[in-house]
Amino acid sequence: MRAYVRAMTVGTRASSTRPTPTWPRINLIWRNGFQPLRETAEQLPRPARSCNVWRCPVCQASVARPHRPGRAKVYCTNACRQRAYRWRCARRPTLVTPTPPQRARTADRTHAVRSTRDFVAPLADPAGRRVTVCGAFARAASDRPSSYRHTSFYVVDDGGHPPPTTCRTCAKLLSVPMRPLADILTEIDELHPRPMAA
Repeated sequence: MRAYVRAMTVGTRASSTRPTPTWPRINLIWRNGFQPLRETAEQLPRPARSCNVWRCPVCQASVARPHRPGRAKVYCTNACRQRAYRWRCARRPTLVTPTPPQRARTADRTHAVRSTRDFVAPLADPAGRRVTVCGAFARAASDRPSSYRHTSFYVVDDGGHPPPTTCRTCAKLLSVPMRPLADILTEIDELHPRPMAA
């Protein structure tokens, strides 16, 4: 007697309210309607991933940056990263960042913008993000001054260490001193007073 075998697709079925699954779709092969015979994964085409194109600041080579977790690449290879490092070491006295430095913002942290004399500083990716001191891509506050009250990078003294919303690498590389929050707010009020209510 031949065993009755049927294929059953497990997953969300296509309907007007639910989208059809694209990846993965699991097929269970059943024998006699009760016992699973084997489980296979049907290879469906993966959705296309869009990439932001970024040019290497050293050799102008195209650097593909797919949308994935982690920090985006600034240089195409380690050789170009080393050339940029040697360039900065040879010009260290001229690459003085103003005090306080300008700030930039990512989704979770505040970073410091590089000196305007750095050859990477004026470059921006298609999303308008610039390379910060630590190497992350962030949106500079100076590009959108109407959205911020000030554009300076301060480090608040949060019990002897910077708060988690401040990039510690940027603060360490630029030797930005930690200051009490009250002193920072007083300086901001002096430099950027609030408009008087009419």
